[in-house]
Amino acid sequence: MGRTMETQGLWILVMSGTRARIVRGLAGATAELVLRSGQLGLRGGLACTDMAVLGQGHGRIGRHSGRRATGWEGLVCADEFDFARLVAAVLETHRMAGDYERLAIFAAPARLVWLRRCLPLSLRVRVVAEVGRNLIGVSEAALPGALAAGLRHVEPV
Repeated sequence: MGRTMETQGLWILVMSGTRARIVRGLAGATAELVLRSGQLGLRGGLACTDMAVLGQGHGRIGRHSGRRATGWEGLVCADEFDFARLVAAVLETHRMAGDYERLAIFAAPARLVWLRRCLPLSLRVRVVAEVGRNLIGVSEAALPGALAAGLRHVEPV
């Protein structure tokens, strides 16, 4: 069992494939940045009338199959990967500004894998905890308690 994590200078990323909530510390925990995916690839696919084009691979590996994703799955995978890169860029900008020192991440286990691929080394070294739980749908009022509970016994990365 780990010990309670110090939250001074800690930002917490709560992420799904289409939404990210960045909580700036647990004290008060109302200071939150919210990002939403534009899902541009999926929107483009919905507008595409040529199914042959849609069936082509998109260079991403399918979420569960390990094969090259095609069609709708490829569009979704591409959007999720692009969104993870966007979130990483936002976090990196704030890191460079000195807004936080440490980062904890809450996401479904598969999402944690995607996110690790997108984080530059300068962010990866600041990650102090990864919790394989998707808390994106937790209400704003309940989120601080859920985060604190998740961090209470986590082993540092």
